[in-house]
Order: sequence, then structure tokens, then C-alpha cells
Amino acid sequence: MDGKIIRLRRQARLFLNRRVVVVLCDGRVFTGRLVIVRRNFIIIRVRRRNVFIRIRIPFIDIKDIDLA
Repeated sequence: MDGKIIRLRRQARLFLNRRVVVVLCDGRVFTGRLVIVRRNFIIIRVRRRNVFIRIRIPFIDIKDIDLA
């Protein structure tokens, strides 16, 4: 599990300030701009109902991160 988190953290740092697709373990998908990468979580900016909101996602819940 730790190897997966290290890989995701490294990948997220490369994608900082770019448009990404984040797939969670439960199947949900978020598309937005990667704003912040911290030790345990990322924050992406997503547009909902014509308003930008920030969503905090822990690395444990992330299955994959790709460029949009």
C-alpha cells in the first residue's frame, strides 16, 4: 500500500496545476485542476453548478491519476 501511495504522490507532483482525472477506489471519477499536493492528500478544483469548488482527496482513496 505504501508503494502505491508513493507512486501516486510522485505522479501528482508532476501533474501540479494541470487538468487531471482522478479515479477513486469506489469508482467515482473527478475531473479538475490539481491545485495542491500534500503528504497525505491532494486538492483539486472542480466546477459544480458554474461555481469552482475545491475537493480534498486522501491518497488512500485514490486508484489512479491521469491527465485529462
